[in-house]
Amino acid sequence: MHAVGFQHEQTRTDRDQFVTVYYQNIQSGLEYNFVRYNQDTIDHLQTRYDYYSIMHYPMNAFSRNGRPTIVPRQAGVSIGNRNDFSATDILKINRYYECEDTTETEGDETNPDCEETHPNCSAWAARGECSRNPAWMLPNCPVSCQQCRPSSSNCADDNVNCARWASNGECTRNPLYMRTSCRQSCNVC
Repeated sequence: MHAVGFQHEQTRTDRDQFVTVYYQNIQSGLEYNFVRYNQDTIDHLQTRYDYYSIMHYPMNAFSRNGRPTIVPRQAGVSIGNRNDFSATDILKINRYYECEDTTETEGDETNPDCEETHPNCSAWAARGECSRNPAWMLPNCPVSCQQCRPSSSNCADDNVNCARWASNGECTRNPLYMRTSCRQSCNVC
C-alpha cells in the first residue's frame, strides 16, 4: 500500500485510542517507525482505525527483546496481517483514487446456487478467515471466499486424482485446494 500512497495504520493521528506503543521494547534507532503523523500529513479517508489492515505492524515489530512493541487496546484483536488487504484497505484505495465500488466484467455468470449462509461472510473474508478457517468458510461463505464458479461451463476437475481424493474425504480436510481444483468431485459446481 506504500506504492499507492498509504502509511502504516499505527501512524494514524488517532492511534493511541486503539493501540499502546511500548517504546522501551523497540530496537534503538527504529523508533521512527512508530511516529504518529498529524492530520495534515495523513488522510484517514473517513475510515475507522483498522486492526486488520495489511499496513498494520504485528505486536513484536522491531522488538529488541522479544516483548511486544505495539498492543491493541481491544481484547482479542489480532494485528499484523501481512497477507491480505482488509475490507477497509480496499475501501481506502477506492476512495483515494475515486473508484467505483463495483465494476462490470465480461465472462460467464457465476452459479446462481452459490450463496452465503451468514451475513458477516464478507467481513470475515476480508480478515483472512477464508485461509485461516477454510473448512467452515468455503462452504458457508463461497461468494466472499471467491469459490463460486460459472454454472456448468467450468465444472471439471483440474487433476486426474480428484475423484479418489474426494472419496477419501479431502474435500473436507483440504477444502482450500479441493474446492478450487477438484470442483466436480467436491460438488462445488
